[in-house]
Amino acid sequence: MTSTITTPHRNTNQGTQSSPSNQNSKIPAAANKWLAPSAILLFWLANAVFVSVSGDFPLNDDWIYAEGVKHFLQTGELRLLACAPACIFHLLFGAAACKVFGFSHVVLRCTGVFWAFAGTVGLYGCMRELRLNKLTALLFALTFAANPITVNLAFSFMTDTPAFSLLIIYTFFAIRGMRRRNEGDFALATLALIAGSLVRQNLAMMAAVNGLLLLTLWLCRRHSWTLLVGLVVLPLVTGVFADKWMLATSDFSALYIWYKGMVASTVRDILHAPSKMFLPLTQIAGQLLCYTGLFCAPILLCFHRELLPMLFSGASRPTKHAPALTAQGQAKAPAPSTPPLPAAGVQQVATSWYCISAAIMTYSLTQYVIVAKKLMPFNQNLLRMPAVGAHTLLGINHANLPNRVRSFLTGASGILGFVLGALLGAGLHRSLSLFIRTALAWKTQRRSRSEHFERRMRRTAVVLFLFALCASQWLFVMLQSSFSDIDRYYLFPFLSTTFCLGLIWRWLRPGQGARRTILFVSVPLLAMYAIYSAAACQDLLSWNRARWDALVTLEQHGVAPGEIDGGAEYNYYSNPPLFKNLKLWSTWYEFTHRGEAPRDQWRWWSVDRENYIVSFSPVPNYEIIDRRKYWSALSGSREILVLKRELSATKTESK
Repeated sequence: MTSTITTPHRNTNQGTQSSPSNQNSKIPAAANKWLAPSAILLFWLANAVFVSVSGDFPLNDDWIYAEGVKHFLQTGELRLLACAPACIFHLLFGAAACKVFGFSHVVLRCTGVFWAFAGTVGLYGCMRELRLNKLTALLFALTFAANPITVNLAFSFMTDTPAFSLLIIYTFFAIRGMRRRNEGDFALATLALIAGSLVRQNLAMMAAVNGLLLLTLWLCRRHSWTLLVGLVVLPLVTGVFADKWMLATSDFSALYIWYKGMVASTVRDILHAPSKMFLPLTQIAGQLLCYTGLFCAPILLCFHRELLPMLFSGASRPTKHAPALTAQGQAKAPAPSTPPLPAAGVQQVATSWYCISAAIMTYSLTQYVIVAKKLMPFNQNLLRMPAVGAHTLLGINHANLPNRVRSFLTGASGILGFVLGALLGAGLHRSLSLFIRTALAWKTQRRSRSEHFERRMRRTAVVLFLFALCASQWLFVMLQSSFSDIDRYYLFPFLSTTFCLGLIWRWLRPGQGARRTILFVSVPLLAMYAIYSAAACQDLLSWNRARWDALVTLEQHGVAPGEIDGGAEYNYYSNPPLFKNLKLWSTWYEFTHRGEAPRDQWRWWSVDRENYIVSFSPVPNYEIIDRRKYWSALSGSREILVLKRELSATKTESK
């Protein structure tokens, strides 16, 4: 029983001469190599065909970045209207695509699909580097790709998609560099991290994770100042540069300064008054576990036959290895290993993480379900169910799910979150124990280190790196959610959790039962996720096409954009100064100039005048002058209404 990561058994006959049958099998093996990337490509092409990228209009907040691309193409100057991400690489990449194909929101939307495809392939590569078989690695990659928030963001020019894709590419090359001792891979990891930090400067905090990685590598006597500069210094410098650039070039830096102030204030509260922040952060941790557990359901269900103590003992499905032989044919003595944990200690550790996870989930669900009277999804930003996407148009598109369905989702996500919390906690405990034991072994074997010991150190570096990455993403999103709780940010803990589950899969080594679970449970569930995600994204793009067709028709009839409330994207895109109608409070912010009562309580975005409204629903004192029908994969034939203020209502409200 050992706590090291076991590698798959290598075939001892690899060096023998291949037979004709083996030579003939090289062609299908080469084709099999591209089977998973082809499946991923087919997945995103099918989504692109069904959802359709057509429609020259912005979605969500990507009007800000599209305006920055247009300004750069026209003037050669990088400038942002107002946002928190740095977006430098994001704008340059979008500008390069538009330079080739011409500026349009369709081209920018296609770049989002490209980054989603690249990220999915990169995630598959990460799982293969962790020695998962092809089927399991594909399951992990598609579980992330088929998520409704991932698909929604892929069909936009938002910064989330390139940010998590570059984080995946960075992780892939970092793992590859650690396993193969290749500085070229570390150089590619550095480039990916710098590019990601120029999309979202908070990714520069990965320099701290890289510092931990270098410490482990230095224990292997691999001192490299080049790696220190590339993996630690350059990302930090990039983050500082992105921060200074934001303050110097943004047309509306007040929101960014407020955001930085809130981060600093929350960190101070955690450091100086931890008891004050403990319960709020516990509630947020439970919420993240609910969402992430629900997102990871196709993976988590494969662990149903495994016990947490096996995570420490390595006793699950043990692999029998033939003993190595000497030149005389005698069996070699086994390589020395660290002493195992006592069985009682293993059971105690596993039980402890069960209890901790149960306590977190119980408190969090109590606060949401009983105190706040909320059911899943708790945070209805993008994942509003059944609709997916920001609510940026007046009226009701789809009614909320029935309470019995939301109650089922709440219970299921609570159970899955509990299992996920216990797995992650036990995995973190094992990774720290592994590092401590390896460090102690390094001290005792300082003068005589074998190749076996160096391989063990590299495996330890991979484990510590991935769990440090996971911890950093979880802590940052928990901190951020304490004052700005937006569900699309949950993708980053979800992604880092996927890495750790890949490691845990290798430790537990599920057998044939897991393969049957993948084929008969996980794959159908994943198909349901994918179908729902595609249908919800098609619904979003479809009603937006109808909305913008109606708005173009109004403008062609001589109606000025300032007279129309066409929703958040239209109002801000046609009149960017409206975005500055923002009131910053000590713990939150809100947009002002939202129109006349009671409509100011129905929308969160600013309006100039509202003589015309494009809406899902009728509005009192407005007459319907046009209807735009569209087809939704979620609910069939629907329509967008174009409303005009009644003359009597205009006179009354003017008085």
